[in-house]
Amino acid sequence: MNKGLEIHVSCLAAKLKVAVIFAVVFASCAHYRQVRISHVIAGVKASSDKIRTIKALAQVKLSVKGKVYRYRYSIVAVREGSYRVEIFPQNAAKGVFAAVSDGRSSLFLDFVKHRKASYSDSNRALREIFGVNIKGGDLVWILSGLLPGRLIKDPNKVVTCPAEYSLCYFKNALGYKKISFYPRTLRLQALEFFSNVAGALPARLEYSGTKNREGFLFPDVIVIRGRGIEAEIKLSVVRINEKVDRGLFDPSYLM
Repeated sequence: MNKGLEIHVSCLAAKLKVAVIFAVVFASCAHYRQVRISHVIAGVKASSDKIRTIKALAQVKLSVKGKVYRYRYSIVAVREGSYRVEIFPQNAAKGVFAAVSDGRSSLFLDFVKHRKASYSDSNRALREIFGVNIKGGDLVWILSGLLPGRLIKDPNKVVTCPAEYSLCYFKNALGYKKISFYPRTLRLQALEFFSNVAGALPARLEYSGTKNREGFLFPDVIVIRGRGIEAEIKLSVVRINEKVDRGLFDPSYLM
């Protein structure tokens, strides 16, 4: 399990990449200091398999050039290199995109324009995620809690899909692939966050939080500021496996 990944809120916070017009801004749990966004991924280290699952919620407020965007995440760390990400966009139909890039899983968000942010081949990426021919344009509908009509009508793709679109089975060359859909929620498997943000934009990270019995800080709020970008991330842990070694969540682990 990617404990570093789950460096619980720390890492999750660190990994709650804040979506910017051209990419996703990352945050590491550092104390009032200048950091380079590209360093964030380095803080996500695998330590052992003791942790089975960790779930955290995040509410993100992003300000880009005077415009404010809000969205929520529910991140479930399952194992090293694998996340289950539930996205709750408030304005999904206005340009929220997710995809897996070639050779590396990535999450891209573009809240400003109806375009495919910075990934090169979104259709191929989406096929890798779902195992079926879902196109970039379909994702806006899916994130809004709806399935594109062409997929529902194609018997070779959708095997079964309840009226509420809560669970669908897609058929591909390898057999059946189950995908869970919830109204305004898309659950994706094996997503990693893209950290190479246009040359690693500098940003100041500020955080506040509470300490556990061992004295390790669990950030509740993280603020990211830099180059006309300001983001506020609020985190709350929903579920942590009882086997979690909380000592692994030391924020210094990310530095």
